[in-house]
Amino acid sequence: GPPAAPADSRRASGLERTLSERAPADFSLGALYAKSLARLAQLWDDCGVRETERRDYGPASVESLTLINDEVQRLINRRAASFAVEERIKVREGFLYALQDLSERYAAEGETDPEGIRKELGHIVTSLRTATIDVVDAVGQWRTALADPTAQYLWKGASYLLKLQMDLHFLVAAPISRLLDCAALNNPLLYPGHGGGAAPTGAPPSEPEAADVAPTTKGYRDRDEGSLVPPHRKGRAPYAAL
Repeated sequence: GPPAAPADSRRASGLERTLSERAPADFSLGALYAKSLARLAQLWDDCGVRETERRDYGPASVESLTLINDEVQRLINRRAASFAVEERIKVREGFLYALQDLSERYAAEGETDPEGIRKELGHIVTSLRTATIDVVDAVGQWRTALADPTAQYLWKGASYLLKLQMDLHFLVAAPISRLLDCAALNNPLLYPGHGGGAAPTGAPPSEPEAADVAPTTKGYRDRDEGSLVPPHRKGRAPYAAL
């Protein structure tokens, strides 16, 4: 019989057959419009956009296709910003858990290794402080993506920035608080010279200050040493802005 064709030739012939059997790509306006609209509908679902907020773009046209693609890009940015906040929160919650664990160990064991406890506490507080700033920055970028500077980022059904203001209150009555060089109450960054005030009652304040909940990160880091410097106080903001 005739000699077998080289393997490369057989592969090339198979590829040509596959390409010839495929339907030609449809780059018509109607096809592009339908594809973009389907992608937008998926993003609406992924981002939890309510039906009442989903716009009807009308018949296919260059203008409507442009508007759809703009909305697709906006939602992609929004989704990416939301993922970034979630990742920053996971990191902060990890350091918060480590601080709670250290507090419980110190309460149970006391001054068995004071230098070791102080060193571990210093590392955790520094990391938690940085993670807190990262969360605030990420929420700010998420708000920018939403074009809503007052949007609340909900985590487990509550504003995370409000939680962030209060979730260190357990330190107020904890024995380990005597090792801190700052007040733990109303001081989410655990920064020396900040915090204090009345003891928590278990109910959130009706009008918490924006600086306590979402302090700006500008000026927190020293340019030369990378250390943290005290934040500037900002004006009050209504609870809805948290």
